[in-house]
Amino acid sequence: MAAVRPIEDVGELQGLVPCEEPVVAEALAGAGELRAIVTSTCDIYYVEPKTPAGAVELSDLKRKVRQLGPGSERKVTLAVYDSWKGSDQATVRSRQKEQEQANQFVNELIEQAVQSRASDIHINIREETAVHFRVHGTLVPRQRVGAAIGLAIVASLFQHYAKTAYGTKEEARDGKFYFTSSDGQQFMVRLNKLTTVDGGITCKARLRETEDSMDLEAAGYSPCQLRTFQAMLGRGSGLLVITGAMNSGKSTTMTAMLREIPPQYSVLEVSDTVEVRLDGVCHVELPSDGEKLAERIAAVQDAVVRQDADYLAIGEIRNRKTATLAEAMGLQGKFVVSTGHAGDAVAFYQRMVSPADFGMSVNTVLAPKFMVGLVSQALVETLCSACAQAKPDEASVARSIHQSVDEAVRYYQDGLGEASGGVRYHSPAGCDACMNTGLAGRTIVAEALPFDDELRGIFRQGDFGKVPGWMQARALETKHQHGLGKVQAGQVDPMHLARRIDALGPANVPGWGAP
Repeated sequence: MAAVRPIEDVGELQGLVPCEEPVVAEALAGAGELRAIVTSTCDIYYVEPKTPAGAVELSDLKRKVRQLGPGSERKVTLAVYDSWKGSDQATVRSRQKEQEQANQFVNELIEQAVQSRASDIHINIREETAVHFRVHGTLVPRQRVGAAIGLAIVASLFQHYAKTAYGTKEEARDGKFYFTSSDGQQFMVRLNKLTTVDGGITCKARLRETEDSMDLEAAGYSPCQLRTFQAMLGRGSGLLVITGAMNSGKSTTMTAMLREIPPQYSVLEVSDTVEVRLDGVCHVELPSDGEKLAERIAAVQDAVVRQDADYLAIGEIRNRKTATLAEAMGLQGKFVVSTGHAGDAVAFYQRMVSPADFGMSVNTVLAPKFMVGLVSQALVETLCSACAQAKPDEASVARSIHQSVDEAVRYYQDGLGEASGGVRYHSPAGCDACMNTGLAGRTIVAEALPFDDELRGIFRQGDFGKVPGWMQARALETKHQHGLGKVQAGQVDPMHLARRIDALGPANVPGWGAP
């Protein structure tokens, strides 16, 4: 393998922020022959030592830095090192001041997101930087600043807040940190950064309050669904999975279910990232970085089996390993609740048994005491009651199945009859009460499938078209029936609902258009 050439262009060191940790400063100050630069992200740039004493100093420095965190190590020429120390070192204080300003900007940005009840901050950097907040599922423009400020913001998020290595040229990077707002709320902030094909950067920061948990009724489930959940949670063992697309409230539902478990039972949660902490629940976070990562994750998962928990929550079933853990615990007589990505309950079942996905046995999944139930859900925007409209906006109609505003109104009047009188539509301009979003929040639309012998037979035969009839015979609401009630109450715009779960109509609403 060819040796990596030392850096010969001081321009490659542009923008480095020196590490301020006392142990590093002390090691560099006491070095005799060592010529090295240590950055705030624990990267080490060094001149190859020419003497045994210099090699010992470099080895000691690396040991101390690696105790602080992972990072890269690169050789530089003596000329590059001297140039950086001479010219760039003169601007270090200026860069540090710029970084402090970026840190303050980030702090204010997150505070603003908290005050706006935003779930995400979107930062897109090209010739300039566009910052958006996702409020109630909708992107709201926040501010537009220069590209250099955007780069400093993203660097601050990863380096100063998440304490992780960061480079503007890397394709992808994840990170996380905890943030305490001015009013004392604590949030977990999860970061994801990607480099775009045009050389820009897109960065997302998701905010989740660590004490944010609600009961199932407050989340928006109907009385019928609450009774179904109660019956499923009353089962002694098996697997219950909440499914949905990204950002559909799955984790919130799982947390609400964990709150329903009586305190005399042992509850253990295992997750890649523990977002919400509950009294009475033992939360375990899987390792996310470092050496021998796969072996360490496997060791934690193997230990879970020996914990003798009555209820196990798995943050997400996302691969064969997590599916195996859920399978093993469910078959051992434990109650397992988890989440999974899928458009509906049938799609998640197909993921479970697909050899290309989770590869679980059909006989295991459909065993009488294994599958407790599947819940499929989506989050839909709720309307601001102060500015909701009696007719839809033309731009909204243009993104729907309807040809005009009048045709859209007639569609729901003909389909719903007298019940259409309460239908309301989104006001794009909004009002002061909703910060000009036209929205008040988001609510769940869901359907729950508690498994019984007949449903297992339907799934075994792959005759999934019979599922709606099976639900109707048991007075179980489909997502469309659940959403319909919220549309009739003026809580949800029917075209918002259509974009989440497909349009209301005769195919999914019994009695649609009946006189």
